[in-house]
Amino acid sequence: MSAVIDHVSLAVRDLTAGTVFYEQALSALGFELVYRETEYVTFGLNDNGDFAIHQANKRVGGAHIAFPASNREHVERFWGAALAAGATPVRAPGTHPDYGRGSFAAFVRDRDGNNIEAVYRAPI
Repeated sequence: MSAVIDHVSLAVRDLTAGTVFYEQALSALGFELVYRETEYVTFGLNDNGDFAIHQANKRVGGAHIAFPASNREHVERFWGAALAAGATPVRAPGTHPDYGRGSFAAFVRDRDGNNIEAVYRAPI
């Protein structure tokens, strides 16, 4: 078993705006829109619905999700794509010793206040 979590879903205030944001930001990490319903959209790698957003019917924001990146360049691309899609910068791409040697990550806040991260962990 390689994955710790099978899938995650976040509540968003505006499903259309959230779809545009995540489609743009996560494309830098190889994610594609996999499935769309009226109140639910999934994104994933290789047709897997790894990450979803759904129309909020209560409070949104406050979550932290870290997406794996294949290399440092993908972290940089995520950062640029997320900011271009309207994210607020939290922590620019860089090394993060608290994650262990060889880790490189970037953090942004999506339009609903969630802390979204891309992280590359170099093999040691």
